[in-house]
Amino acid sequence: MNSNEGIVNLETDYLVIGAGAAGMAFVDEVLSRCKTSTFVISDQLARPGGHWNHAYPFVTLHQGSYFYGVNSEVLERDPREIDLSSKHEMLAYYDKVMRKFLASGRVTFLPQTSYQWKEDGDEDHVVKSIILSGVTYHVTVRKKFVNACAQQIKVPSTHVPSYQIDKDVRENCVPINELGSLKRSYEEFVVIGNGKTGIDAVLYLLNQGVSPSSIRWVVSRELWWYDRKWFGPSSAQDFIIEIAKVLGEEDDTGAIFRRLEDKGILMRMQDDPDAEDPKLFRCATITKAERDAVQNIKEFVRLGHVTRITRDRIVFGDRGSIPTTANTLHVDCTANGLPRQAGQQIFVDHPPSIILRPVITCNVTWSSAVIGMLEVLEGNNEDAKRSIIKTIPHPEAKEDWVAAFYQTFKNLHSLSLSYRKQGFDGMRLSMLNHGPILATFYKEHFVLGPVLAKMLAKADSFLKKYEP
Repeated sequence: MNSNEGIVNLETDYLVIGAGAAGMAFVDEVLSRCKTSTFVISDQLARPGGHWNHAYPFVTLHQGSYFYGVNSEVLERDPREIDLSSKHEMLAYYDKVMRKFLASGRVTFLPQTSYQWKEDGDEDHVVKSIILSGVTYHVTVRKKFVNACAQQIKVPSTHVPSYQIDKDVRENCVPINELGSLKRSYEEFVVIGNGKTGIDAVLYLLNQGVSPSSIRWVVSRELWWYDRKWFGPSSAQDFIIEIAKVLGEEDDTGAIFRRLEDKGILMRMQDDPDAEDPKLFRCATITKAERDAVQNIKEFVRLGHVTRITRDRIVFGDRGSIPTTANTLHVDCTANGLPRQAGQQIFVDHPPSIILRPVITCNVTWSSAVIGMLEVLEGNNEDAKRSIIKTIPHPEAKEDWVAAFYQTFKNLHSLSLSYRKQGFDGMRLSMLNHGPILATFYKEHFVLGPVLAKMLAKADSFLKKYEP
């Protein structure tokens, strides 16, 4: 360190910004496949794990632990079950992975540091310490800068609600995180937010013994939900096969969703034949038992988005209002965990960079590992990398979901042609890689294989017409 200026000069192959799920999966993959690569990882937080550090205390994964985390380290307790790791298990897991990275001697971790985005003409990358005001790291990057924060994951504890909260009611409006540390009891609870976080809040209250008649849930727009039973170690391949069949046989988006609902892959919050079909899809996964458990709450409020909370009313713009009281707790669950972004390049030439984005729909960790794999195996052939995988923006509308799965299948097909063994057989994060070996082989070659050609042909046709 230069003691006069507080400057630390570092040199590395990869400078990775973000020690969350995406960054850790990428580093793990490159570290495992290339025995000489070095890394500097910068993160604003004191420990690895990204958004898990800010997550509410009772959150768990909503899909199986067996295909989450990094490829080189097991997370699941039982590989035969749909094991849902908790927040605290996730943070302990990422601590363990980081310790393994550091023990390799090829990773430098800079916690509580802030990356200073480069101006044109800057040679070195600059990272400033948050906790030590005079310390700055100048990082010379031999290979690539890696942006592992591009997905801009949002969590309730750091999210500012879009609706107005009057001053005299602010103490009665909290993010879901505070449910685990309340200082007093309330007569009624209003959960605001219709996604996975919203149902987690309702289920938590019910599990704590709160009467269903004391809970109202504001559902601004209806969602489609995955049924978690399809995400088991043996059933995940069936999930992929059934979706491939439907995409290969149906032309209309509405027909695709009806088929998947009939099959039990997709479900809606309430089975009302007269209700309008949900318009949104955000990869949320629950069980039918969880869905059924919330049906007896006092009220589902379907008046659109909350615009204001006053001492005695919850206002929904020009669509009306509902009463509230000083003894009601309003629980905010409106943060959009993975906001939709435009599809952009992953491998960037100028400056040499990698932007970690999904290449498999609704799957951040497998996507990041695939990107790391291609970075090593294709070397300097950037055009080849870009030709094998394309970015898949996080879906929101039904059409987005269809386009996302078509592009997922195209990406997986391209990967299988170039790197069948490396991309599938050797990856713990592949959800296709955990069933019994003979059954997996049979399903892939004799069940999935015959429908792929037709489905991939339809994928090209759909994606040409699709307008995000």
